[in-house]
Amino acid sequence: MNTLWRFLRDKRNQQVLGWLGGGLIVAATGLWAAFVYFFPVVKSPETKSPEPTPPSESIRIARRNRNG
Repeated sequence: MNTLWRFLRDKRNQQVLGWLGGGLIVAATGLWAAFVYFFPVVKSPETKSPEPTPPSESIRIARRNRNG
């Protein structure tokens, strides 16, 4: 454990580890962007939202239901 702390206290090692960590983040972000681009989400046609009912149609239906 003492060897690890000695390694991490060295300024040169901190810089190298910082560059490696930053490079891993950039690589992971690039891989995720490529994955999302090449494998887009496929939506099934049944998830399509229904057509909106015009307000005049809604009022007519409500009056018909209220009057019986």
